[in-house]
Amino acid sequence: MLRFDLKGLNGDLFNENWWEDSQPKVAKMLQQEHKDYWTREQDPWDGSKWKELTPRYKQKKELKYGTQPILRASGKMQDQMKIKANSDGTFNVQTTKYGAYHQYGTNKLPQRTWVGIPETAMPKIGDIVLKNLTNRKSK
Repeated sequence: MLRFDLKGLNGDLFNENWWEDSQPKVAKMLQQEHKDYWTREQDPWDGSKWKELTPRYKQKKELKYGTQPILRASGKMQDQMKIKANSDGTFNVQTTKYGAYHQYGTNKLPQRTWVGIPETAMPKIGDIVLKNLTNRKSK
């Protein structure tokens, strides 16, 4: 976690509430970044491909839901996923309870990491923070 003490600096140059102002924008951007990884069936942390479905389950899933990416069936898990910024500087991911089963795997289900901070998001996070730190308009 980053902490800066900006007391005594000119308030016109620096926004003392930069992190509070940045968090909702970072959460929204991270939410959007994940959609690209889900479509490509990739781990957002390292870009590795998810493990394939077993042929038997793949056939069953296609009959019920049609051709969909590996972790998409009804759509609830991804459509209900929300990234929320907390006042302590952390983020929480809220989704269906079976989202954790895919994230970490089980004894019957392989791990398919579908939530994380993608490397591609880091420059965007930096841009949002810099704009808020220096009182510039942010997107």
